[in-house]
Amino acid sequence: MGTFWGKASLVFWILVYLVLVLLSLDHIFFWDTVQLASKQAHHFYEGSMFDFLLPDDIDSGHLPFMGWMLAWAWKIVGKTLWISHLAMVPWLLLLIYQLHLFAQKVVSISWSPILASLLLLDPTLLAQGSLISPDIILIGAFFLALNGMWFKQKSSILTGSTLCVLASNRGAMVVAALVLWQIYLNWADGKEHKISNPRFTTLFAKHHSIFCFSALSFLV
Repeated sequence: MGTFWGKASLVFWILVYLVLVLLSLDHIFFWDTVQLASKQAHHFYEGSMFDFLLPDDIDSGHLPFMGWMLAWAWKIVGKTLWISHLAMVPWLLLLIYQLHLFAQKVVSISWSPILASLLLLDPTLLAQGSLISPDIILIGAFFLALNGMWFKQKSSILTGSTLCVLASNRGAMVVAALVLWQIYLNWADGKEHKISNPRFTTLFAKHHSIFCFSALSFLV
């Protein structure tokens, strides 16, 4: 984070989401997370940790990464509801940090804390932050891959894309969109070097921002 306010915003939102998690420690598994998290985690916890062929009644077609991760947390720390919530904290930290990096690329550094705050204030994102949800992994991984493309960090692109696919089938579709977007970036980058035109650079930045916000609305 480049400025004092950027670092302050990062710390502030980490504390906000940590408090949200602490207030939600007694919240039960909800909606599709009953299957994607709890039931699939029980499958691994009570059987083999490497039995990836799920029974038909709990196989929703997604890769069972969420349940597998929770089962490891239960085996290492203990099988409790609050451990399940705390297992989401590293993914929330990833999401918050990557959103702040994203904001710095979309707007000027001085305005980036405001944009990051607006994104993190999104009711859907706040609700997901209180749940044991694979969507938190998916959104954090998406911004990790996206920022990796922006900062030209191959390891971030690979890690983020892999986590997207592991999180859910929607993540696989997002990775396909990111591949197409990278092709466009490569083409636009070549054009920008050939055409020294501020209007082209502005148009390119607008297209990038539109893609990012459209993807975010799809994810949440």
